[in-house]
Amino acid sequence: MNNCLPTKFNLSCKKIVKDYFCQICKMQKEIVSHALSSCGGAMDVWADNLSPVQKWASTEKDIQELWADRCNKLKREDLELMAVVLRRIWLRRNIFVFENKFEGPDVIFRQAIDFLLQFQEAQQKDPRSQIERSQRELCRWKVPIEDQVKVNWDAALKVNEGRMGIGVVMRDEHGDLLVSLCAQKRIVTSPLVAEFQALWRAMQLCADLNLLKVVFEGDALSVIKAVNDTEASWEWHGQLVEDIKGNSKNRSNWTVTHTYRECNSVAHFLAKSSLLVNEETICIEEGPLGIQYYVQKDKDVTVEEE
Repeated sequence: MNNCLPTKFNLSCKKIVKDYFCQICKMQKEIVSHALSSCGGAMDVWADNLSPVQKWASTEKDIQELWADRCNKLKREDLELMAVVLRRIWLRRNIFVFENKFEGPDVIFRQAIDFLLQFQEAQQKDPRSQIERSQRELCRWKVPIEDQVKVNWDAALKVNEGRMGIGVVMRDEHGDLLVSLCAQKRIVTSPLVAEFQALWRAMQLCADLNLLKVVFEGDALSVIKAVNDTEASWEWHGQLVEDIKGNSKNRSNWTVTHTYRECNSVAHFLAKSSLLVNEETICIEEGPLGIQYYVQKDKDVTVEEE
């Protein structure tokens, strides 16, 4: 979730409109968090009897910080409903701007609940989603081929604190732990950028160790697609993508592949642990307390399959 919605404030920054005041309350500048949360019209919606945050205080937080706070406190089903309500609030705002119609808060929640139920029913009936769920449940970490190392990476993000954790784990063809890395970076608020940063650090580590045959495996599909794309990236994070491509440009035996989160548990553990350290830590054949549980779990599954 980011600040890309075409609010009056964002449009005024691009010189598209002259004023930045909210279309509904006419009092505050219309930033994303105001339009979706702290405007009087939005607050009425969140105070509805069906709202999972009915009695929560409303503050003018950054939208990413607000969402991170909700993710930490709400159950999954409440988060799903909240996401749909956020969309309905924005659509209501657009209808008001262009058609001068304004729906009541109870209508917003009923529409959101109906939409969510229809979506969930469709997902249950869709054979493709059932296949994907089955694939994820059956997904197991696999050892690399002989003379090759597998490097899993992951990122953990504290949006409200503007910092991220990097987790990197390197294992051989037996599934044994070779190297683990925990590191922190600050002034990072984008989950996508966090994943790019984690992959970049994993590649730098392998370059420093002069490793020739490496499989980099992560669960951020959009990141993997971006770095495997032969075309130059013109996204706002494009320079970081090109830096990653540059790391592997002259290394023909380096590959970047995707796996599901269920197969990336060691790197995920390290990324979470990184948020607890103050400086980068690189360990040979070991790692933070608790890592061996996840390493052994992956090895046990591999042995069972053989």
